Amino acid sequence: MTSTPDGSPVTTLTSETTWLLTAMPDAVIVCDETGQIVFANANVTHLLGYGPEELMGKRVEMLVPGTARSHHTELRKRYMRRSATRPMSEGGNLEASHKSGKTIPVSISLNPMTESGQSFVIAAIRDETKDREASAALKRVSEEQAALAEIGVTVSGDLNLENVYDRVADQIGNLLSYDRLAISLINHETDDLVVRFTRGVSIPGHSVGVVVSSLDSDSDVRREWRSNLEAEPVPLHSRDTFGAIGLSSWIQVPLGTEAGGA
Repeated sequence: MTSTPDGSPVTTLTSETTWLLTAMPDAVIVCDETGQIVFANANVTHLLGYGPEELMGKRVEMLVPGTARSHHTELRKRYMRRSATRPMSEGGNLEASHKSGKTIPVSISLNPMTESGQSFVIAAIRDETKDREASAALKRVSEEQAALAEIGVTVSGDLNLENVYDRVADQIGNLLSYDRLAISLINHETDDLVVRFTRGVSIPGHSVGVVVSSLDSDSDVRREWRSNLEAEPVPLHSRDTFGAIGLSSWIQVPLGTEAGGA
């Protein structure tokens, strides 16, 4: 007989109920009123890595990511007071803890059940990884189309190339999916840079809108920028130059002869 961590026996379900839950295509966990797991089917192993025997008698909170674990206990108690068949979190991005320590995006449907005078909750769990990836891809396409449309409006309404670069920096940044990205405009008369867009990089004293003067102190930056302005896009590698801001390599794309970006 399976027992809890304190040695007390785990409540068992009837064979008929167990048979039905075992046959369900989703990963299924059943908990009693205290949050103790009394049943888990084999599909839980495929999704979360735990064998059914590893979960029996344990608190369901062991499957909740650490940041949400304490809050989940109160939510579980509240549900038991007003149990009903419903999704666990409508519109929420739920995650479950895998045995390996990683988190899995999931959807969970809750169903109350009474058997032999005791109350239980059936949790049917599905892997949402592919659905969320598809949703993120669709959102990305929509954002790119909106950015392209805005760039088109800007370009068609202003023939001054420098003004165009200045106004579309945000849209260009949103079109590029790099985790770390900085876009700056170059003043060819003074060799100053104007930072127009950043993502994922922190450049001390170089925030958006700031004019970065005195490039002599960054001679490697100045030389590489100036020497490649007229060239085709090329990968540059300079760990010493940009290592301090978290960049080990980057691609510089000259956008024109009057204003450029990198």
